[in-house]
Amino acid sequence: LRSDSVLFSRHWCLPGGYVKGGQNWLKALSEELVEDVALTAVEPRFVGIYSDPKVNILHDAKTSQDIAFLVASFLVRNFTGDVKVSDASLEFGWFSPDALPSPILPSEPIKIQDALDFSGQCFVR
Repeated sequence: LRSDSVLFSRHWCLPGGYVKGGQNWLKALSEELVEDVALTAVEPRFVGIYSDPKVNILHDAKTSQDIAFLVASFLVRNFTGDVKVSDASLEFGWFSPDALPSPILPSEPIKIQDALDFSGQCFVR
């Protein structure tokens, strides 16, 4: 659950963040997962890329701007560490795909379903 210190506060989302200039996706994934929830991914698998403006543009009420996202999603079945929330989070939880929390960022249910359906063929949405 995102904290009040970040955009789209008090919405549920998967752990994630930004790729810094010159950084590859796996390095960004590793850093963001540790930063967000103190976990280290073991053998992450690339699931898909998401850019659909119906779910990847969110309105920032503070600035009255629409923010578009291009998202790379990874499946992490194994990890090390113990979950800890960060300054950007209020809570962390494990949820059944048929009982996701609300409110949740619009792209998250799609990415979760794609991860459940993943058979090695990457999704492009």
